[in-house]
Amino acid sequence: MTLEAREGVPVPPEASRGNRLPAWLILVAGFAAFFAAYFAPVTATGGLLAPGDGAFFYLPFFSAPVGETWNDLILSGYAIATDIQAQNLYPVRWLSPTFNVMVIVAYVVCAVSTFGLVLQLTGSRVSALYGAVLVSSGGFMVGHIGHLSIIHAAAWVPALLWSIAAMRHGPGWRPVAAGAASLALCIYGGHPQISIIGILLAGLYASSELAAIAAAKGAAPARVLFAKLATMLLLGVLLASPAIVGLAVSASDGVRGQWTQLDFNSFSHTLSSLRMAVFPNYFGAQPQGPYGTYSGPFNITELSIYIGIAPWFLAVAAIVGWRRDRRHFFWLGAAVVSGLLCLGTITPLGNLLYELPVVGQFRAQARFGLLLALCMAVLAGLGLSALLRGEVARARRITALAISAVLSAGVLLLSLGDDIHAQAVAAAGDSAIYRFHLPLLLVGLSLAAFAFLLYRPGHLSAMVLLLVLVLDLGSFGWYHDWRYPPWGDEFRDRQELTLRLPDAMRRGDGRVLPMGAPRFVPGPFEANANMLYGVPMPVGYGPLLNRDYAELTGATTTGDFPPMSANAPLLDVLGVRWLAGDPAEEGPLLIGQGCPVQPRPMAVTARVPEGLQFNAFRLVTHMSCSQSLSSGAPVATVSWLAPSGEPTFVATFEAGTHTGEWALDRPDVKAAVKHGRPPVYESFDAGGFQGLWFEALFRAPEGREFQGGTISLEMTPAAGAPMQLRFIEVFDAASQSWRRLPLTPMLADRDAGTRPVAPVEGLPPIVERTGYRGPAWLACEAVVLPRSQLAAALVGTADALPGGGFQPYRQVLLEQESSPGKPELACSEDQTVEVLKRRPGRWTLRTSGSEPSMLVVSSRFLPGWSARLDGQPVDLVAANGLVLGVAVPAGDHVVKLVYRPPYFYLTLSLVLAALLAVTLLALSGRAIHSRFWRTQ
Repeated sequence: MTLEAREGVPVPPEASRGNRLPAWLILVAGFAAFFAAYFAPVTATGGLLAPGDGAFFYLPFFSAPVGETWNDLILSGYAIATDIQAQNLYPVRWLSPTFNVMVIVAYVVCAVSTFGLVLQLTGSRVSALYGAVLVSSGGFMVGHIGHLSIIHAAAWVPALLWSIAAMRHGPGWRPVAAGAASLALCIYGGHPQISIIGILLAGLYASSELAAIAAAKGAAPARVLFAKLATMLLLGVLLASPAIVGLAVSASDGVRGQWTQLDFNSFSHTLSSLRMAVFPNYFGAQPQGPYGTYSGPFNITELSIYIGIAPWFLAVAAIVGWRRDRRHFFWLGAAVVSGLLCLGTITPLGNLLYELPVVGQFRAQARFGLLLALCMAVLAGLGLSALLRGEVARARRITALAISAVLSAGVLLLSLGDDIHAQAVAAAGDSAIYRFHLPLLLVGLSLAAFAFLLYRPGHLSAMVLLLVLVLDLGSFGWYHDWRYPPWGDEFRDRQELTLRLPDAMRRGDGRVLPMGAPRFVPGPFEANANMLYGVPMPVGYGPLLNRDYAELTGATTTGDFPPMSANAPLLDVLGVRWLAGDPAEEGPLLIGQGCPVQPRPMAVTARVPEGLQFNAFRLVTHMSCSQSLSSGAPVATVSWLAPSGEPTFVATFEAGTHTGEWALDRPDVKAAVKHGRPPVYESFDAGGFQGLWFEALFRAPEGREFQGGTISLEMTPAAGAPMQLRFIEVFDAASQSWRRLPLTPMLADRDAGTRPVAPVEGLPPIVERTGYRGPAWLACEAVVLPRSQLAAALVGTADALPGGGFQPYRQVLLEQESSPGKPELACSEDQTVEVLKRRPGRWTLRTSGSEPSMLVVSSRFLPGWSARLDGQPVDLVAANGLVLGVAVPAGDHVVKLVYRPPYFYLTLSLVLAALLAVTLLALSGRAIHSRFWRTQ
C-alpha cells in the first residue's frame, strides 16, 4: 500500500492521466473572466484599480520603462532596480499591457495557485475551487488591492506550497522547477515581508512533509525529498538574486532602521478588532458605500483578513472527521499560529517573533492573515472533500453541525453583546442594517448551506455552499476602497496638462521643488505622480529613501522637503531650477528632526500686519514619534519680535503642555507616550481613531498689548521629534476675534532669487531660480569637511566654511570620513562643461579648462555608478555628500558616467545559470499530479 493510500488519499491510476493542459487553460480563463467581472464597476468606466498607494506609488512606477535600472525623475535620481517594490525586475510587470491588467493578474495567479494546492492535497476539484475563491477574493487580497507588491508576492505563495506538495506525491523533478520559479516570482513580486512569511510557511510545510515521509517510508525517500527541496531553494534564490542583492543594498542604506515594538505592533489586531473576522464591516468601510464611514481600529486595509463564515464550518468537519491523515495537524497548527501572530505582541508568540532577526523587523502583523487564509483554504478543502467522498460518518457530521452552530452563537453573542457593539451601532446610524443584519443573514445562510451539505453530500450542495461563499466574501470586497477611488480624471488628463508645462521643465533641464508635495492633489508636482508627467523632482514617496540623502536634504518618505531660501546652495547641488507652491502658506508645515528622517532644525515665522494690536496669540501643532518625551520637555522656543526686531516676548514650548503626540488616542501609542495631554484644539478621523491637534495659548503680560512685529517658532534640535505647525493666530484687540497669519517658511531672500513663470491653469504658482546654471558644472576648489558640518554648509549657513558660506558652482565639498585626500584643483574663467548625451543612468559630457577641476553632476551618488575619462576608468566620488563628482585634469576631455546595479554581471550570470537548470528540470521527469480526473 502506498503512503497516500495509507493516509486516505487515493492515487489515480497512471492510465487516467491525459492531456491536462486544456483543462488548466479553461481554469485560467474562467478566473480571468470572474475577476474581470468582479472589478468591472471601475474598469468598465475607464477607472484605475489603484486606491491609496496604488495611485501614489505603484502606478507611477508602472509607467517607468521596462528594464530601466535608474530613474531620473525622483529623489535627484533613484536606483529603481534596487527597489523591489517598484517591480521593474518582475517578469509579470513586463508582460502586463496596462495597470489594471497587472492588478487582475495577481488575483488570477492566486486563484489558480490555490486551486492547484488544494487539488494536490485533496484530489477534489470542487474543494480546490472552493479554496481558490476563499483566498483570492478574501479580505487579505481584496483589502490590499492598492498594494500591488503585496498582492503579487502573496499570489505566488500557494504556488510554492503546491510545488512542495507535488514533490512528495510525484517522482519527477518538474515540481522542483515549478517551485524554484514560484519562489523567485514571489520575491520579484516586490514585498519582502510577504515573501519572507510565505517562505517561512513553505519551509515549515516542507519540514512536516520530510518528517511524514521519513516515518512512513524511511530515510532513503526522505533524503530524495530533501535533495529536491534544497535544489528548489537554491535555484529559486539564484533566479531572484538581482532582487535579493538590490534589496540588501537599499535596505542597508535606508532610513528605516531598527523598529521599536510600537512600530512592530502597528496595524495589528486586538482582541476587540477580531470581531471583524465575523462581521467584516463591523466598524464601517467607505463613506460612499452602504456601510458608512469606517470608525474602527486604525487602517482597515491592513486589518482585512475576512475569509467568510462557511470555511470555519468546513474546517470543523475536517477536524471532526479526521482519521489517519496527519496533514490536518500541520494545517490546523499553522492556522492557529497565523491567527495568533495577527495579534502582535499581545501574545507570547508575538513577543518571540519580535525578538527574531528579519521577521521581527516588519510592522503590520495583521499581514499574517494571508497565511491564515491559505491554511483555512486547505482545511476547508480537506473537510469538503472528505464529506463528498462519504468519509465522514453520520454521527460525526451531526457533531460537526452542532459544534458549528454553537460556535456561531457564541461568536455572535461575544461580538454583539458589549459596549463596543453599542458604540458601533450608534456610529453606524442608518447603515447598521448592513453592518450587522447582513452578516447575521450570511451566518444563517452559511449554516443552512453547511447543514444541506452534511445531509446530502454532493455536487449540488457543494455548489450551493460555494455560491454562499461568493456572496459572503462579496459583501465585503465589492464595497472596498477600490470601488471608490478618491480622484477623478487627474491621471487620465495628464497628457493635456503635461503639454501646458514649460518646455524646459518637460525636457528635464532642471528639477522642480514642490513646497508641500504631500498636500498636492495628483498632478505634475505630487511626489511620485510627477513620474507620470516626466517632471524631475528632488523628492519622492517610498519607504526605501536613502538615509544619507534624507539626512543631508531633509527629504522625507512622504515626499516632503523642508522650506529654505531660494538661494540655498543645496538647491544648486540638486539641480533645482523651479519652485512650485505658495511661499506664504497656512500650513501644516513640518519642522524639527527625527522619526527617523532628519529635517534640519528651522524657524517658522508669521508676520503680523503693521499696526494690528493683539493681546494673545496661539499656535496649533502636533508632534510625531514623540513617545519618549516627558511632560515639560522643551521642544521649541516661541517668541514675539517687535517691529524693531527686538525679542520682547520669549517662551519655552513644552511637550505635554503646549503640544503632544498626534496619535495620543490610539491605544498602542497611548500606552507608550510619556507626556501628558495638552489642550486639544481639534480632532480628526485618522482611520479607526481620532488624531489630535493641540492648542498653545500665549497672552501678553498684564496691562500690555502686542502691536505688529513677527511671531516665530524655532525647534530645539535635541527634542528628537518633528512637529507639524498647522497655523498661528493672533487675537485682534479691536475686533475681538482670532486672525490667522500666513506662515513664511522661506527666508527673506526667496523672492530676490526668483522670477515668476507664466501661470498654468490647474497648477500652483511656479517661480524660476535666477541663479540656476544647469545640471553639470566644474568646481575649482575642494573643501574637506566632517560629515556633521555638511548639512549646515549645504543649507547656506554663513559660518559653515572658513571664509564664508558654501559656493556650489566654485567649491565642492568632500566628506572627511570617506575622502581619500584633497584633490588639487584650481579656478579659471575658461572652465566649461557640455552635456553631449543623457538618458536614465547614463551621462556623456565634454569638459574643457586650463586648470584641473572637478566635474559635478547633479545626479544622486549611489553604489553602482562608474566613470570613464577619455575611455579610461577613473574614481567617482560623492560630491557635496550627495551627487556625482569626477576629478578632471586640464584640457579637453570626454567623461562617461554609467549606472549598473551592484553586482550586476554576477547576478545576471547566476540568473542565466539557474534558468538553464530550471529549464532542464522542467523538460525532464513526470508532470505534477494535478488530479483533474477526479469528479468530486
